[in-house]
Amino acid sequence: MPYSGTFVALNGANGANGANGANGANGASPAGAMFLLGGGIPRPVGVSPWPLIAPVTENGQSVQRLQWRAKLQVSEKGVDSDLYQYVPHPPRNAPPPQQLGFTGWTIENSAVAAIAEIVGNETVGGWTQQCDPGHWLREPREKEEEVSKDTPDEEQQVLRELNMLNDLMEYRDGVMSEAIAQATGIIPYFQGLVGFTDASHPQTTDLCIIALNLGQFFVMFYKKQYNRPRPSQLCPTLLPPMEVPGHASYPSGHSTESHLIAHLLNRVIGEEHPARRFLCPLADRIALNREVVGLHYRSDSEAGVRLADKIKNILDNIADDEKSIFGSTVIAAREEWTKLIYGSHNRA
Repeated sequence: MPYSGTFVALNGANGANGANGANGANGASPAGAMFLLGGGIPRPVGVSPWPLIAPVTENGQSVQRLQWRAKLQVSEKGVDSDLYQYVPHPPRNAPPPQQLGFTGWTIENSAVAAIAEIVGNETVGGWTQQCDPGHWLREPREKEEEVSKDTPDEEQQVLRELNMLNDLMEYRDGVMSEAIAQATGIIPYFQGLVGFTDASHPQTTDLCIIALNLGQFFVMFYKKQYNRPRPSQLCPTLLPPMEVPGHASYPSGHSTESHLIAHLLNRVIGEEHPARRFLCPLADRIALNREVVGLHYRSDSEAGVRLADKIKNILDNIADDEKSIFGSTVIAAREEWTKLIYGSHNRA
Protein backbone atom coordinates (compact mmCIF):
# COMPACT_ATOMS: atom_id res chain seq x y z
CA MET A 1 0.00 0.00 0.00
CA PRO A 2 1.51 3.36 -0.99
CA TYR A 3 2.36 5.83 1.75
CA SER A 4 -0.35 8.48 1.95
CA GLY A 5 0.69 10.48 4.96
CA THR A 6 2.28 13.87 5.37
CA PHE A 7 5.93 14.62 6.03
CA VAL A 8 6.67 17.51 8.34
CA ALA A 9 10.18 18.87 8.81
CA LEU A 10 10.82 20.14 12.31
CA ASN A 11 13.65 22.62 12.69
CA GLY A 12 13.87 23.91 16.23
CA ALA A 13 16.37 26.64 15.41
CA ASN A 14 14.39 28.33 12.65
CA GLY A 15 10.85 27.11 12.85
CA ALA A 16 9.41 30.25 11.28
CA ASN A 17 10.41 29.19 7.79
CA GLY A 18 11.18 25.48 7.87
CA ALA A 19 9.96 24.76 4.36
CA ASN A 20 11.98 27.35 2.48
CA GLY A 21 14.93 27.56 4.82
CA ALA A 22 15.30 31.23 3.91
CA ASN A 23 15.89 32.11 7.52
CA GLY A 24 17.54 28.86 8.54
CA ALA A 25 20.69 30.24 7.08
CA ASN A 26 23.17 28.62 9.43
CA GLY A 27 22.71 25.19 7.93
CA ALA A 28 24.68 23.64 10.77
CA SER A 29 21.92 22.33 13.01
CA PRO A 30 20.34 19.01 12.06
CA ALA A 31 16.59 19.22 11.59
CA GLY A 32 14.39 16.66 13.27
CA ALA A 33 11.71 14.94 11.26
CA MET A 34 8.45 13.22 11.97
CA PHE A 35 6.27 11.03 9.78
CA LEU A 36 2.58 11.60 10.35
CA LEU A 37 1.00 8.41 9.11
CA GLY A 38 -2.42 8.52 7.50
CA GLY A 39 -2.45 12.31 7.71
CA GLY A 40 -2.98 12.27 11.50
CA ILE A 41 -0.91 12.41 14.67
CA PRO A 42 -0.28 9.11 16.54
CA ARG A 43 -2.13 9.14 19.88
CA PRO A 44 -1.03 6.27 22.13
CA VAL A 45 -2.57 6.15 25.62
CA GLY A 46 -0.48 4.63 28.39
CA VAL A 47 -0.79 4.04 32.13
CA SER A 48 0.26 7.33 33.62
CA PRO A 49 1.21 7.92 37.26
CA TRP A 50 -1.26 10.18 39.04
CA PRO A 51 -0.71 11.84 42.45
CA LEU A 52 -2.74 10.73 45.42
CA ILE A 53 -2.56 12.55 48.78
CA ALA A 54 -3.33 9.93 51.44
CA PRO A 55 -2.95 9.71 55.21
CA VAL A 56 -0.13 7.55 56.56
CA THR A 57 1.12 6.90 60.09
CA GLU A 58 4.62 8.15 60.93
CA ASN A 59 6.03 8.03 64.47
CA GLY A 60 2.56 7.37 65.77
CA GLN A 61 1.07 10.36 63.99
CA SER A 62 -1.20 10.53 60.98
CA VAL A 63 0.23 12.75 58.23
CA GLN A 64 -0.64 13.44 54.60
CA ARG A 65 1.84 11.89 52.17
CA LEU A 66 2.22 11.83 48.42
CA GLN A 67 1.63 8.48 46.76
CA TRP A 68 1.27 7.49 43.13
CA ARG A 69 -1.46 5.51 41.46
CA ALA A 70 -1.29 4.07 37.95
CA LYS A 71 -4.12 5.52 35.93
CA LEU A 72 -5.30 4.77 32.40
CA GLN A 73 -8.21 7.17 32.14
CA VAL A 74 -7.93 10.96 32.21
CA SER A 75 -8.70 12.10 35.75
CA GLU A 76 -11.70 14.26 36.54
CA LYS A 77 -9.64 16.28 39.03
CA GLY A 78 -6.51 18.33 38.34
CA VAL A 79 -3.16 18.01 40.10
CA ASP A 80 -2.88 19.73 43.47
CA SER A 81 -0.29 22.49 43.71
CA ASP A 82 2.95 22.13 45.69
CA LEU A 83 2.99 18.35 45.65
CA TYR A 84 6.48 18.33 47.12
CA GLN A 85 5.04 19.53 50.44
CA TYR A 86 3.67 16.03 50.93
CA VAL A 87 7.09 14.38 50.48
CA PRO A 88 9.06 13.47 53.66
CA HIS A 89 11.85 15.80 54.75
CA PRO A 90 15.44 14.63 54.21
CA PRO A 91 17.48 13.96 57.36
CA ARG A 92 18.55 17.14 59.16
CA ASN A 93 22.24 16.33 58.71
CA ALA A 94 21.88 15.85 54.94
CA PRO A 95 23.82 18.52 52.97
CA PRO A 96 21.64 20.76 50.76
CA PRO A 97 21.98 20.21 47.04
CA GLN A 98 24.46 22.56 45.38
CA GLN A 99 22.67 25.31 43.47
CA LEU A 100 24.30 25.63 40.04
CA GLY A 101 23.22 27.51 36.94
CA PHE A 102 22.27 25.43 33.91
CA THR A 103 25.32 24.81 31.72
CA GLY A 104 23.80 22.91 28.80
CA TRP A 105 22.45 25.80 26.74
CA THR A 106 22.54 25.19 22.99
CA ILE A 107 23.34 28.16 20.77
CA GLU A 108 19.91 27.90 19.14
CA ASN A 109 18.16 28.37 22.48
CA SER A 110 20.68 30.98 23.61
CA ALA A 111 19.93 32.95 20.45
CA VAL A 112 16.22 32.98 21.23
CA ALA A 113 16.97 34.02 24.83
CA ALA A 114 19.26 36.77 23.50
CA ILE A 115 16.40 38.14 21.40
CA ALA A 116 14.19 38.26 24.49
CA GLU A 117 16.95 40.06 26.42
CA ILE A 118 17.52 42.59 23.66
CA VAL A 119 13.90 43.56 22.98
CA GLY A 120 13.25 43.69 26.73
CA ASN A 121 16.24 45.93 27.46
CA GLU A 122 15.28 49.42 28.67
CA THR A 123 17.75 51.05 26.28
CA VAL A 124 16.03 49.35 23.33
CA GLY A 125 12.56 50.61 24.15
CA GLY A 126 10.46 51.59 21.16
CA TRP A 127 12.34 49.32 18.74
CA THR A 128 9.26 48.83 16.57
CA GLN A 129 9.49 52.50 15.57
CA GLN A 130 13.28 52.82 15.72
CA CYS A 131 13.91 49.91 13.37
CA ASP A 132 11.04 50.37 10.93
CA PRO A 133 12.56 50.27 7.42
CA GLY A 134 9.68 52.36 6.08
CA HIS A 135 7.49 51.75 3.04
CA TRP A 136 9.12 50.38 -0.09
CA LEU A 137 7.95 53.37 -2.15
CA ARG A 138 10.86 55.74 -2.74
CA GLU A 139 10.88 59.03 -4.64
CA PRO A 140 11.97 58.30 -8.25
CA ARG A 141 15.25 59.91 -9.23
CA GLU A 142 13.92 60.93 -12.60
CA LYS A 143 10.68 60.81 -14.55
CA GLU A 144 11.00 58.77 -17.72
CA GLU A 145 8.91 59.67 -20.73
CA GLU A 146 7.86 56.07 -21.43
CA VAL A 147 6.13 55.86 -18.05
CA SER A 148 2.83 57.70 -18.05
CA LYS A 149 2.59 60.62 -15.64
CA ASP A 150 -0.89 59.36 -14.81
CA THR A 151 0.59 56.20 -13.32
CA PRO A 152 0.95 56.45 -9.51
CA ASP A 153 4.52 56.59 -8.19
CA GLU A 154 4.19 53.25 -6.43
CA GLU A 155 3.05 51.51 -9.60
CA GLN A 156 5.92 53.08 -11.52
CA GLN A 157 8.41 51.77 -9.00
CA VAL A 158 6.93 48.27 -8.99
CA LEU A 159 6.95 48.16 -12.81
CA ARG A 160 10.61 49.18 -12.86
CA GLU A 161 11.46 46.56 -10.27
CA LEU A 162 9.63 43.79 -12.12
CA ASN A 163 11.35 44.79 -15.37
CA MET A 164 14.68 44.57 -13.57
CA LEU A 165 13.87 41.08 -12.30
CA ASN A 166 12.96 40.01 -15.83
CA ASP A 167 16.36 41.25 -17.01
CA LEU A 168 18.09 39.28 -14.25
CA MET A 169 16.49 35.97 -15.28
CA GLU A 170 19.20 35.30 -17.87
CA TYR A 171 21.77 35.04 -15.05
CA ARG A 172 19.97 32.24 -13.20
CA ASP A 173 22.01 29.38 -14.63
CA GLY A 174 25.20 30.97 -13.36
CA VAL A 175 23.90 31.74 -9.89
CA MET A 176 21.63 28.76 -9.13
CA SER A 177 24.06 26.55 -7.21
CA GLU A 178 25.15 29.50 -5.08
CA ALA A 179 21.60 30.70 -4.50
CA ILE A 180 20.45 27.22 -3.49
CA ALA A 181 23.30 26.90 -0.99
CA GLN A 182 22.61 30.36 0.44
CA ALA A 183 18.92 29.58 0.85
CA THR A 184 19.86 27.62 3.98
CA GLY A 185 23.52 28.56 4.43
CA ILE A 186 24.46 32.22 4.86
CA ILE A 187 26.98 31.78 7.64
CA PRO A 188 29.32 29.38 5.79
CA TYR A 189 29.93 32.08 3.15
CA PHE A 190 31.07 34.53 5.80
CA GLN A 191 33.19 31.81 7.40
CA GLY A 192 34.85 31.22 4.04
CA LEU A 193 35.45 34.92 3.44
CA VAL A 194 36.82 35.74 6.89
CA GLY A 195 38.55 32.41 7.48
CA PHE A 196 37.07 30.71 10.53
CA THR A 197 35.11 27.61 11.42
CA ASP A 198 32.86 26.43 14.23
CA ALA A 199 35.89 24.72 15.76
CA SER A 200 38.45 27.49 15.34
CA HIS A 201 36.17 30.36 16.43
CA PRO A 202 33.15 28.97 18.29
CA GLN A 203 32.19 32.32 19.86
CA THR A 204 32.33 34.10 16.51
CA THR A 205 30.15 31.41 15.01
CA ASP A 206 27.71 31.76 17.91
CA LEU A 207 27.61 35.52 17.31
CA CYS A 208 26.65 34.89 13.68
CA ILE A 209 23.89 32.51 14.77
CA ILE A 210 22.55 35.10 17.21
CA ALA A 211 22.62 37.70 14.42
CA LEU A 212 20.78 35.30 12.13
CA ASN A 213 17.99 34.65 14.64
CA LEU A 214 17.80 38.29 15.69
CA GLY A 215 17.49 39.39 12.07
CA GLN A 216 14.77 36.81 11.50
CA PHE A 217 12.81 38.10 14.48
CA PHE A 218 12.82 41.70 13.24
CA VAL A 219 12.19 40.71 9.62
CA MET A 220 9.12 38.65 10.44
CA PHE A 221 7.66 41.51 12.46
CA TYR A 222 7.90 43.94 9.54
CA LYS A 223 6.97 41.36 6.91
CA LYS A 224 3.68 40.87 8.71
CA GLN A 225 3.22 44.61 9.05
CA TYR A 226 3.80 45.48 5.38
CA ASN A 227 2.53 42.19 3.90
CA ARG A 228 3.98 42.84 0.43
CA PRO A 229 3.22 40.23 -2.26
CA ARG A 230 6.12 38.31 -3.78
CA PRO A 231 7.25 39.44 -7.26
CA SER A 232 6.00 36.25 -8.89
CA GLN A 233 2.49 36.95 -7.58
CA LEU A 234 2.41 40.09 -9.70
CA CYS A 235 4.47 38.69 -12.57
CA PRO A 236 3.94 34.90 -12.82
CA THR A 237 6.31 34.61 -15.78
CA LEU A 238 9.22 35.18 -13.38
CA LEU A 239 8.67 31.50 -12.51
CA PRO A 240 11.09 31.27 -9.56
CA PRO A 241 13.21 28.10 -9.79
CA MET A 242 13.07 27.78 -6.00
CA GLU A 243 10.09 27.41 -3.69
CA VAL A 244 8.55 30.78 -2.89
CA PRO A 245 8.76 31.30 0.91
CA GLY A 246 5.54 31.15 2.89
CA HIS A 247 5.71 34.73 4.11
CA ALA A 248 5.60 38.24 2.70
CA SER A 249 8.34 39.76 0.58
CA TYR A 250 9.29 43.00 2.37
CA PRO A 251 11.87 43.37 3.81
CA SER A 252 14.29 40.70 2.56
CA GLY A 253 15.33 38.31 5.30
CA HIS A 254 18.53 37.32 3.51
CA SER A 255 19.53 40.95 3.05
CA THR A 256 18.80 41.84 6.67
CA GLU A 257 20.51 38.80 8.16
CA SER A 258 23.56 38.99 5.88
CA HIS A 259 24.16 42.67 6.54
CA LEU A 260 23.64 42.21 10.28
CA ILE A 261 26.20 39.38 10.31
CA ALA A 262 28.56 41.64 8.33
CA HIS A 263 28.14 44.45 10.89
CA LEU A 264 28.86 42.18 13.85
CA LEU A 265 31.84 40.49 12.22
CA ASN A 266 33.17 43.94 11.40
CA ARG A 267 32.97 44.69 15.13
CA VAL A 268 35.02 41.69 16.27
CA ILE A 269 37.59 40.68 13.63
CA GLY A 270 39.77 43.79 13.91
CA GLU A 271 40.56 46.71 11.63
CA GLU A 272 43.56 45.05 9.99
CA HIS A 273 41.73 41.96 8.77
CA PRO A 274 41.89 41.85 4.95
CA ALA A 275 38.32 40.52 4.65
CA ARG A 276 36.82 43.46 6.51
CA ARG A 277 36.10 45.56 3.42
CA PHE A 278 34.39 42.63 1.69
CA LEU A 279 31.81 41.89 4.41
CA CYS A 280 29.05 44.22 3.23
CA PRO A 281 29.67 43.49 -0.47
CA LEU A 282 29.22 39.77 0.31
CA ALA A 283 25.94 40.61 2.03
CA ASP A 284 24.91 42.60 -1.05
CA ARG A 285 25.74 39.62 -3.27
CA ILE A 286 23.67 37.22 -1.14
CA ALA A 287 20.71 39.61 -1.29
CA LEU A 288 21.06 40.14 -5.04
CA ASN A 289 21.09 36.39 -5.67
CA ARG A 290 17.60 36.28 -4.19
CA GLU A 291 16.52 38.83 -6.77
CA VAL A 292 18.04 36.84 -9.61
CA VAL A 293 15.89 33.84 -8.71
CA GLY A 294 12.81 36.06 -8.59
CA LEU A 295 12.06 35.92 -4.86
CA HIS A 296 12.65 39.57 -3.94
CA TYR A 297 12.33 43.06 -5.35
CA ARG A 298 15.33 45.38 -5.23
CA SER A 299 13.52 47.52 -2.68
CA ASP A 300 13.19 44.43 -0.44
CA SER A 301 16.97 44.08 -0.43
CA GLU A 302 17.49 47.80 0.17
CA ALA A 303 15.08 47.66 3.11
CA GLY A 304 17.15 44.80 4.55
CA VAL A 305 20.22 47.06 4.47
CA ARG A 306 18.34 49.81 6.31
CA LEU A 307 16.86 47.40 8.84
CA ALA A 308 20.25 45.82 9.59
CA ASP A 309 21.73 49.30 10.13
CA LYS A 310 18.93 50.19 12.53
CA ILE A 311 19.31 46.94 14.46
CA LYS A 312 23.05 47.54 14.67
CA ASN A 313 22.41 50.97 16.17
CA ILE A 314 20.35 49.59 19.04
CA LEU A 315 22.85 46.75 19.57
CA ASP A 316 25.64 49.29 20.02
CA ASN A 317 24.11 50.20 23.38
CA ILE A 318 24.46 46.68 24.80
CA ALA A 319 27.44 45.25 22.91
CA ASP A 320 29.74 45.71 25.91
CA ASP A 321 27.31 44.38 28.52
CA GLU A 322 29.12 41.26 29.68
CA LYS A 323 26.10 40.21 31.74
CA SER A 324 23.90 39.79 28.64
CA ILE A 325 24.03 36.88 26.22
CA PHE A 326 24.67 39.15 23.26
CA GLY A 327 27.27 41.34 24.96
CA SER A 328 29.20 38.43 26.45
CA THR A 329 29.27 36.71 23.06
CA VAL A 330 30.59 39.86 21.36
CA ILE A 331 33.33 40.19 23.96
CA ALA A 332 34.30 36.51 23.70
CA ALA A 333 34.28 36.63 19.89
CA ARG A 334 36.53 39.70 19.88
CA GLU A 335 38.95 37.92 22.20
CA GLU A 336 39.21 35.02 19.74
CA TRP A 337 40.53 37.39 17.08
CA THR A 338 42.70 39.37 19.50
CA LYS A 339 44.48 36.17 20.52
CA LEU A 340 44.93 35.24 16.88
CA ILE A 341 46.49 38.60 16.01
CA TYR A 342 48.70 39.07 19.05
CA GLY A 343 49.27 35.54 20.24
CA SER A 344 52.35 34.97 18.07
CA HIS A 345 54.17 37.85 19.78
CA ASN A 346 53.81 36.20 23.16
CA ARG A 347 55.53 32.91 22.33
CA ALA A 348 58.69 32.90 24.35
